[in-house]
Amino acid sequence: MTHQFPIKSETSKKLWSNFERELNHKLAPLSVSEKDDIKMEILSHLYESALNDGAESEEKRIINAIDRLGEPDLYLTPLISDILHAQSVAKGHPKAILKSLLQITQKAYYTCL
Repeated sequence: MTHQFPIKSETSKKLWSNFERELNHKLAPLSVSEKDDIKMEILSHLYESALNDGAESEEKRIINAIDRLGEPDLYLTPLISDILHAQSVAKGHPKAILKSLLQITQKAYYTCL
């Protein structure tokens, strides 16, 4: 999956690879298909952001795009948690089902207030 987008400079390729390696590390608990879907979505947003950046160098455009995307932990941690929880519910794990029921009940309670 590395460098599916046209990146010219070696420095830019290293920046891109480092970001992709971090994504791989963070997404490790997920299945290959889920991991690939999420990576492609994030990397395509990153590439589009870099493509539309007005900076002179490709390296600066990629750095700006990564910066705009934000800290991966902030958006990946809750996403991974939700996916793993949904998988546990689908497998019928009692604790996961109970947690989901409690969340639904809390949402309904706060909606009524």
